[in-house]
Amino acid sequence: MSAASTACAANFLAAYTWFCRRTAPGPVPWSASGGADEEPLLLFCADDSGLTDFNLIMPFRVPEAMPPGALSAEALGRGIRAGLAFFARRGAPFALWLPEGCVLAPEDEALFPERESHMGMTADLAGMAFDIPSVPGLCVRKIRESRDLADLAELIGLGWDVDSEPYRTLFAARSGELLRPDSRKSFYLALLDGQPVGCLESYDDPASNTVGLYYCAVHPMFRRRGIARIMQARVLAEFAGAGRRTAAALAAPIERRCLARLGFSECGCWTERLHP
Repeated sequence: MSAASTACAANFLAAYTWFCRRTAPGPVPWSASGGADEEPLLLFCADDSGLTDFNLIMPFRVPEAMPPGALSAEALGRGIRAGLAFFARRGAPFALWLPEGCVLAPEDEALFPERESHMGMTADLAGMAFDIPSVPGLCVRKIRESRDLADLAELIGLGWDVDSEPYRTLFAARSGELLRPDSRKSFYLALLDGQPVGCLESYDDPASNTVGLYYCAVHPMFRRRGIARIMQARVLAEFAGAGRRTAAALAAPIERRCLARLGFSECGCWTERLHP
């Protein structure tokens, strides 16, 4: 993998397993398939929220915890079968995240009929222009109070066309952890004349010197006004000022053009495959 792909993957792995490691009630089950520490492994992380987003299998390497460029279909198959048993015991839905270059055997391909591609994207913060013209009446602020988490859940639901209730339940139950001043995971709201119209998540990963952007959403009635790009630029400016060098994002098709206009470039495709 390129350095940009590695940085993007490192932030993605840290951001998506943060819930499992730090906020799941009780002991968090982890499992891995593989042999020596240098071999590619598959990580199983589980969350009790009921959201597939936080139940996943993802290739990585020990001890670096970086997804490799490719795993053999045989190695993936062994890990997938172990993962099926792992999540079956929990009765939980889950997703398989594969970096570019990973190929499944036909019998494993049939286990994951649904798929969605996300593009890994990175940008050098030192060369980024943050002075984007604003929208009159728009402000972007970090969420610091639990009452704002309901608006966050609603905007994720509207922006991504998904059920917002599981997010509302998750955020309410874990508000203390999410709102800690030292939390690496932060959420932001964009307000237009006081009305919440957009949201964004950041994940600060000092180990890879990256900041990742996730869950960017704008209310459908307020799109095409540049709100998403303004949110992203203001959050990234804050982290650039704190010394972060690289921005990373895992972008759905709807996000790629906006990120490209900020200076992001593509660094490899990830495929999310859902187990029914």
